[in-house]
Amino acid sequence: MRVRHVPALPYREVSAAIVTLHDSRGWVGAKLVFEFQAAPRWRGGGPPATRDEFDLGAMKWTIPDTRM
Repeated sequence: MRVRHVPALPYREVSAAIVTLHDSRGWVGAKLVFEFQAAPRWRGGGPPATRDEFDLGAMKWTIPDTRM
């Protein structure tokens, strides 16, 4: 199997990509994975997320003030 490297999405295009993804008919799991992978990059490499911060039913990630 050949490895094919794909260039990273430029930082300035991430927000638009997430909006496009949310508007698509794609599988919700793929949407969540993409957003989850992108979000920690915006946070500047702080402490990792904890499981209780995620509300998968509401598709929401709430970061407590103490970790911002």
